[in-house]
Amino acid sequence: MLSPVRRERRHFRLQIVQIPDPVQEDAAAFVSQFSTALILDGNLVGSGTFIKCGNTFGVLTAHHVIHNPHDPSRRFDFNSSQKLGLLVADFAHCYELQLQYCGLVDIATPKRESTGPDLSLIVLPEPLIGTIKAKKQFYNLKHKRAIKLRNALPNAGYFIFSGYPDLQKDLLAPQSGFREVLFLEGWGAASGISRRWRWKNSYDFLELGITYGPKSDAIPTFQGMSGGGVWRVPLSKKTSRSTVTDIVGSEPVLAGVGFYEVGRVERIQEIRCHGPRSIYEKAVERLLRCKHLKSTRG
Repeated sequence: MLSPVRRERRHFRLQIVQIPDPVQEDAAAFVSQFSTALILDGNLVGSGTFIKCGNTFGVLTAHHVIHNPHDPSRRFDFNSSQKLGLLVADFAHCYELQLQYCGLVDIATPKRESTGPDLSLIVLPEPLIGTIKAKKQFYNLKHKRAIKLRNALPNAGYFIFSGYPDLQKDLLAPQSGFREVLFLEGWGAASGISRRWRWKNSYDFLELGITYGPKSDAIPTFQGMSGGGVWRVPLSKKTSRSTVTDIVGSEPVLAGVGFYEVGRVERIQEIRCHGPRSIYEKAVERLLRCKHLKSTRG
């Protein structure tokens, strides 16, 4: 499930496949607490991250996931009885809510599909927050946001792009009282940063390079993972003379949101994402202004 691509550069050189399994497993388990699939009227339409900002709880995702520019049947209508399904457990369950009870904050509307900016937040109704908290966690963007931003900016360590790819879904036989069950597999692509850039005093972006090679089981397309979170996993060694087995990982930090599959060049697939300044500066500032508005566009 993890794809080798880049090397950690600050203190030692390392390929993803050399990172001890327990380090990767701990990071994946942490990230999964905040990740969810977005299912609109029974169809997988994208991925997202449960976040908290002040008193607002919601799902951070890509703008184009909400306002699908290609398929009107998959566009969210927050004044309708459309049902939004969220994946909150690892067993057969049905957690749906009507969109008319949710809010929307369009943080950044794309100028072009390939370049963004591309960010939105689905604001969840307060009465349902407790139910989600019983199964998932909300990543607090405001708490210690300067520290989180600082920890998300380095290229050292490795990065996980988390989401629910369309290729991994399956329709299962009846079980647990359900006539049909849509199986969705959470997936994390481990990668490094190919490049970063920033619009002047505004949104920032990064690209992840996913490698396809003999030791990679990366999926051929990331459809369904749009809006998924990008997490930086800091790495360190116990001592200056430690071996690979002595590598330890620190708590992952949310570092971006994926929104565009650039295309494969030879063995590298580039995934374009918003960077941490888009989240901890632009998104937080926007959300703190909006509070609990029913629907706000920007």
